[in-house]
Amino acid sequence: MDVIVAARLSQKVNGQTGIDTQDEDCAREAREQGHNVIAVVADHKSGAADWMSRRNLRPWLTESGKLILYQGIYAASQDRLSRGKWRDEIAIRMWAEDNHKELFIVDTKLHWPPRDAVEQLRWEMDASRARQEWEKASRRYRRMQSWLRDNDYLVGRAPYGYRVVGAECGDSPCACKKDHKILEPDPETSEVVLEMVAKYLEGNSRRVVAVHLDARGFPSPNGGEWTGKTIAKILRSETLIGKRRDASGKVILRFEPILDLETWSRLQAAIDGNTYRRGRVNGKGMLCGVAHCGRCGRRLHLHNAKTRNKGGSVYNWSGYRCNGDLKHPATCKTMIRAADLEAWVDVRMRTLTDVERVTETIIRGPDPQEDLDRIRDEADALDRLDPASDARIAELRAEADEIRLRGKPKDELRRVFTGISMADHWAALDPQGRRAMLLEDGVKVYAMKDGRGAEIKGWLEAESEAYLPLTRQVSPTELSAAEAVVREAARRHR
Repeated sequence: MDVIVAARLSQKVNGQTGIDTQDEDCAREAREQGHNVIAVVADHKSGAADWMSRRNLRPWLTESGKLILYQGIYAASQDRLSRGKWRDEIAIRMWAEDNHKELFIVDTKLHWPPRDAVEQLRWEMDASRARQEWEKASRRYRRMQSWLRDNDYLVGRAPYGYRVVGAECGDSPCACKKDHKILEPDPETSEVVLEMVAKYLEGNSRRVVAVHLDARGFPSPNGGEWTGKTIAKILRSETLIGKRRDASGKVILRFEPILDLETWSRLQAAIDGNTYRRGRVNGKGMLCGVAHCGRCGRRLHLHNAKTRNKGGSVYNWSGYRCNGDLKHPATCKTMIRAADLEAWVDVRMRTLTDVERVTETIIRGPDPQEDLDRIRDEADALDRLDPASDARIAELRAEADEIRLRGKPKDELRRVFTGISMADHWAALDPQGRRAMLLEDGVKVYAMKDGRGAEIKGWLEAESEAYLPLTRQVSPTELSAAEAVVREAARRHR
């Protein structure tokens, strides 16, 4: 008959994935018995997962187009089909009877439907044995993981920016069977992390950083293009400072960091500030969240509209419009073309040639949890049954009480003088970088028009003192000089 082989994928020493030798022998056995093996279907089978949850095997069990292609399923051992509870294993046999399929277990020579009552009893006994063996192996594996964590060895995969090396041999990948694994910064991807952090701290959005990394040809963790979500996940991870925590928040592994604590604190402060103020940046206009109606004070929203004239020509309009909200619709009808309002802001920003760009960064105070984790780790390593440990445990308890009483140090606001003028910094940014800059500095632009084609009337408010020259009336001479710069830049762009 035509059969398929239910196999398992295994991880090889060199990092590649392949089918177990036991499953290769199973396919050979099926052919020797005169069957035609039409497919060897392999999955990463984990724990006592239901066989219907296997990504590769499931279509062969549920899709009619595949069900008609075979009459039986071969498995090297009982656990290739099920290591689940009793009802899960029974469901497999019920599925076989409902779909008129035969099941073959190679190592025990079992067959379903059973040929007699003895074979039926053996089938049920082997199913129970497979479940018990999995439970024993699972307990051993959990004990092994606990021992590895207690001895500062790696459990799991390496986070981005790091690589797995042997604790004794120092090789990566480590082919030693008895050597344990630790983490160290990867020579290549750790440099990508450092460049990622540097670009973000310069004030670039996650989207801009992603485009930069793609342009440099750096591969992402999943092998595709970089995304803002991937970058945010990496920048938020405490693995950058050499810490890995479990689900309860306890530090379970320490290793060589990629970033120092000061840079890490600046990075988290920048992320916190940007997340609070600007939300998502992708796909928005330069003044989204910045532009407000000069009549009612409500925020202006970016609209893109396409209309077709009677003659068949298409007219595209993109601009900022005052909508109000569902409960309080706007009545002022402020509408300004996006290009006009963005150029109006651009001209004024280019007048800040004598104002230095100063960034403010919050330096987070050292987290007392770091010292508490260290004390807890040292206390766990002591033998509590040894009377000699009592004195040291008392010292550690007193030190922990002092740290809790002292509390967390206050955060420090640090100003960084860049040596670059506001105008030059603005000119070097793309539209989304300019939006991020305005939102970070708390800038609000109020604008309106008296009629179609009328000149924009507006003013600017900002939290940063650097914008003080713009909050007053800018002189015509300054505006003329800035407009000349904008026109020259537009001419070169064309």
